[in-house]
Amino acid sequence: MCALKIFDPELVERVGTDVQAARIERELALRDKEHPHLVRILDGGQCGRTRLFFVAMEFLLGQPLAKVLQSLPRERIWPLISQVASAARFLEQLNLVHRDIKPDNVFVNDDLQHACLLDWALFGNWRTGLTDGGQKPFLGTSQYSSPEFLFELRTTHLTVGVH
Repeated sequence: MCALKIFDPELVERVGTDVQAARIERELALRDKEHPHLVRILDGGQCGRTRLFFVAMEFLLGQPLAKVLQSLPRERIWPLISQVASAARFLEQLNLVHRDIKPDNVFVNDDLQHACLLDWALFGNWRTGLTDGGQKPFLGTSQYSSPEFLFELRTTHLTVGVH
């Protein structure tokens, strides 16, 4: 069983099919990389019949952390944060960065014992640049973004701006 993410054609038109295809290609780079706290990417591309862009990933049981955040038992907070940090550390070892880690992009199982980072639409390679060519340098959710992105600070690796 798998989950299928279908990209809104209006969004694809807005960003451009080349940009969307490149985003999916970056996601497919994770196809053979496995970590217990990252959703597994199985396939993706553009359907030949419908022309819709899609990503197929492992099917997870549970719900987004955002839905249970208010009722999350205090003793579960640090273990779940640790699991997400482990996933981010794994990505860093691959020279990748998620760019949009937030409660909506963390899935937790029903007993709140296991967290899984998902939604790869904005991830990139920090060595080759984090932008979708021609797009604004920063895409993401500002309330979960680092100060460097929000205040347009320069880092030793890249220059960023506010979305």
